[in-house]
Amino acid sequence: MTLDAAQEADDDGAIFSILQEIEQWVLKSCQSLSQDLRSTSLEQKAKGTLHDYLFPDTTTFQLVTINDQTELRLQETSLSYEPMIQRLSTARRNIPVFRPSEIVVVSQLRPSRVLKVSVNNAVMCCKLAGPYYPDLCRELEVMQHISDVDAHFTYNIPRMRGFVRSEDGPGVIGFLMDYIQTTHKSPDLSSRESIRTLAESRRKKWVSQVEDIVRGLHSIGVCWGDAKMDNLLIDLNDDVWLIDLGGGRTEGWVSKELQDSKKGDLQGVELIRNFLSTDKLHQSTI
Repeated sequence: MTLDAAQEADDDGAIFSILQEIEQWVLKSCQSLSQDLRSTSLEQKAKGTLHDYLFPDTTTFQLVTINDQTELRLQETSLSYEPMIQRLSTARRNIPVFRPSEIVVVSQLRPSRVLKVSVNNAVMCCKLAGPYYPDLCRELEVMQHISDVDAHFTYNIPRMRGFVRSEDGPGVIGFLMDYIQTTHKSPDLSSRESIRTLAESRRKKWVSQVEDIVRGLHSIGVCWGDAKMDNLLIDLNDDVWLIDLGGGRTEGWVSKELQDSKKGDLQGVELIRNFLSTDKLHQSTI
């Protein structure tokens, strides 16, 4: 599938996959010169403060094709660098606010806008606004709504722990939430072969927990949105956590016409139930 086709189909998963392929192709083309200049990799960049991460030292190159061969050329004049930050709505409620210079980046998690960070020696997950997260405003609103009913909401959804404010103004550029600790022994939930090796009792437990969490979200008027296996985590207690409340959908999990609806959530949960089954598990309803 081409990028244009993925965008036309509104397939978030395919779009991200294609962008990753493009990134890897460019990085491969840049590898030799990058090593010579000792430029930082994504993992190396993910050190220091969040401000350092957003405003790294930048060198500008031009990727050109000569005789069907790609090569990287250093630009004599660097272009001005503008970090891809989208300012969100102003924070509400009595939720702590932090500037990027107060947040230490530990590592990069999912795409480059989801980070493991340390704030006042507490490990958290930081999610930033950017061009690949057009629905972050939606997730921010959902997280705040869950915070409003937190005393009555006991399901495994990461809670918001703070806002990230622009270094030079009052605008909110992201938020902090619970970091869900996993281990190297946590199962690969995206691999059906990996799932098949697990005890049926564990898989049944996870199905039941996913159903309970989605039921809990619906009870407070919230839809999960992008329901799929990739948006589940298994913690140190072998319990399921549901992540990514930004909405949207992934082709093959939720139909376009059911996007961001309770019916869409139920469709995704049904497919998750089937994915976790090596045989016919009990078909419960939520």
